[in-house]
Amino acid sequence: MNWSQSFFQLALWACVTIVTTSYGQVVGDQCSSPWVQYRDSCYIFATGYPEDWTEAGSFCSRLGAKLAEIGSADENNFLRLHAFEINPEGHFWVGGTDVLVDGQWIWISSQEKIEYTDWGPGEPNGAIREGCLMLNGGKYHFHWNDANCHSLQSFICEKQLDLGGSPSVIG
Repeated sequence: MNWSQSFFQLALWACVTIVTTSYGQVVGDQCSSPWVQYRDSCYIFATGYPEDWTEAGSFCSRLGAKLAEIGSADENNFLRLHAFEINPEGHFWVGGTDVLVDGQWIWISSQEKIEYTDWGPGEPNGAIREGCLMLNGGKYHFHWNDANCHSLQSFICEKQLDLGGSPSVIG
């Protein structure tokens, strides 16, 4: 990584840290900007500095979150809609992978088998080194794609909403 990449990575981290520190309060059952809520989770769409899949997961962890794990068609449609609103041509990493066992897709943070899927036509195609899951924008309308884990993409982080009634901090 060269100096300019390091600088931009630090700048992005600082911006997200400032935003989540300043605006990261969860009050009752709502996520505050820039997080968006779906049911009992808060999501942030990180678009400022693309990362490979592993670094995207690490970035989410620094926010007290994980790469998004999609459990239903409703949740998937929610994320697809927001991804389209942010960048219709974009691609977003989420937390699915088959790097541990080729062809067996799991959510990396929970190690649970992926039950609900929304693969695009011909996907997953099992191409060499395509072991990470992304929402594939543009002509693919954010259906799922197995992609090279080292490609640099935007990503979606997910954090559970604290429904215990007392405010907590995200980030």
